[in-house]
Amino acid sequence: MSRATDWLAWLAARLGWPGLIGLVLLLGAAMVHQWVLPDLSIRTTALAAEAATLEARRARQTEEPQRVDALDRLTDPRETPAAVGRLFKAAARAGLALEQGEYRLQGGHGGVGLLRYQIVLPAEASYPVLRSFLADALNANPALALDGLNLNRDRVETGELKAMLRFTLYLDAGAAP
Repeated sequence: MSRATDWLAWLAARLGWPGLIGLVLLLGAAMVHQWVLPDLSIRTTALAAEAATLEARRARQTEEPQRVDALDRLTDPRETPAAVGRLFKAAARAGLALEQGEYRLQGGHGGVGLLRYQIVLPAEASYPVLRSFLADALNANPALALDGLNLNRDRVETGELKAMLRFTLYLDAGAAP
């Protein structure tokens, strides 16, 4: 034991403080290389395999797009009052009072094609209320489209917006009696 201690003392004297610090750093780098890098290599390989799987899934989804037939979303003209009722129920759930509106039926010559039931609704509410109403109304009626939205504010400091909402309810002209 004395011989090993003597040898270490001689090596420390020969290297000095900068050499000892370098030796400690070299040993630390060797330990990192031995224990940390293999774990990172295994993790990198696993992440690469997961990325390849996700890429293959994404490619498969783009090759086989899900087909949504727009005609399946049309409303039967006899269901127009119910669809408008869902629109007003969405307004009530959002706390929005719709007092007046314009309603116009267009299209569908000779029972062929689409009928468009255009709805224009003025409203006055805060932005979160309007947003909640629009989301609920569009989710409740798959054949309803928001064609236009005009927002005005009288003064910057007020939270109330004056909105003009233009909807179109698409109806199946072939389903009309």
